[in-house]
Amino acid sequence: MYIYLPIAEVSLHIAIIIGLGGGVGFLSGMFGVGGGFLMTPLLIFLGVPAPVAVATEANQIVASSVSGVLAHWRRGNVDFLMGFILLAGGVVGSSLGVLLFSILRDIGQIDLVIKLSYVIFLGIIGALMLISSIFPLAAGDIVLTGTPAGAMDSIFSPGDDVRLEVEGLGFLNNPVIARS
Repeated sequence: MYIYLPIAEVSLHIAIIIGLGGGVGFLSGMFGVGGGFLMTPLLIFLGVPAPVAVATEANQIVASSVSGVLAHWRRGNVDFLMGFILLAGGVVGSSLGVLLFSILRDIGQIDLVIKLSYVIFLGIIGALMLISSIFPLAAGDIVLTGTPAGAMDSIFSPGDDVRLEVEGLGFLNNPVIARS
């Protein structure tokens, strides 16, 4: 049985929608992921417009997150203090994301940005998973990447020191030098 989705302006078989929700929900509960990184590209692949896919998958994330936290809470695995701190950051971050989403939609670039962002983010995640399977990362390991030349010129000047410190572990100090 097909169901017409008026906001997305597409018809999808109801079994596909239920299967996506169930499959992504299962993975969410099993691995503790939000599911949006899977659901959004799958919806786009099925013909749902990118802005609708991004906004709609939030419903699925809420459902799978609530059921997941309840199941893990019963097992004593939930750190509520860390969860509330993450929630505070999530509210600020998602509010900024919605603002950027609105701006990009108004200038007609939202589809392109969403699709490119997924390619970039999932590519980075895949690369890090590959690297960590070859060279296992331990708790506290730091993965650093470079930035293009000149990208930080407005932030740092020659003579500045960039210091990264991990409490109880040590620090890394990098002096900023002039390019030759």
